[in-house]
Amino acid sequence: MRLIKLFRTSAAGFYSVLGFAITSMFFNSTLALAQDEQPIDLWTYNNGGTSLGIEFGYVSKQWVTDLKDGGDKLHEDIFGREDRRLHGLQIGVGYKPLTRYGLGASTGLFYEAYFASGRDYGYDRFVEHNLYLPLHALFQIPFSYDFSMSLECGLGLSYVLSGDFMNDDDYYYNEYGERYHPVVDHLDYSRFGNPKHFNAALEFGIGLKIDKVSLRAIYSLGITDHHLYTNYPRSTTYQNKINVSLILNIDNED
Repeated sequence: MRLIKLFRTSAAGFYSVLGFAITSMFFNSTLALAQDEQPIDLWTYNNGGTSLGIEFGYVSKQWVTDLKDGGDKLHEDIFGREDRRLHGLQIGVGYKPLTRYGLGASTGLFYEAYFASGRDYGYDRFVEHNLYLPLHALFQIPFSYDFSMSLECGLGLSYVLSGDFMNDDDYYYNEYGERYHPVVDHLDYSRFGNPKHFNAALEFGIGLKIDKVSLRAIYSLGITDHHLYTNYPRSTTYQNKINVSLILNIDNED
């Protein structure tokens, strides 16, 4: 039922963006004809091309819990603070093979680091290290030879490597005289009431490409139930994420 609701709520926005893209493409071609220029052939422009990209991004995530039974819906960070998020950085390599008609795929492998301050909870900061793998279908629409827009949707898979709570007052000096902050506490992702190591999400994205540089935004709706509130047996907890990234493309056109 949750997947059905996600598709329904996302479909209207997706088709609105698609309608805008097609309308803009038609306007661009009409303008080119009026200026005695050759309009772009959408159906052959991206035939057989591939793109490898170095990506740098901002990521932000939170856990959304529905307590059921007339309870509230909570939006929390790792410390359980309402309306707060984890913020972080993403870096990795993306790969986009394109076939005829601008259809293709978007994947890659990325490292993510998330940070949060938790002094009210006895820790100065929390640091989490993740691996992220997108598996998206892609539709790229060219508006000119150097400018295109892409729409994508699919699955996003992530795995937490570690999560550490640290305190600046807990330190010592190593043999080189450098101040070192040891880990205060490790988050046990396998325990009930804590997030899970693995997370799957349904993702929707939009991107703009100008020559060799792209800008992309992706919104993730979690489908893995982390069930943080074990004292509410019917409750569900899903992890939602926002990702905005800058991409340096290395294109290979057949």
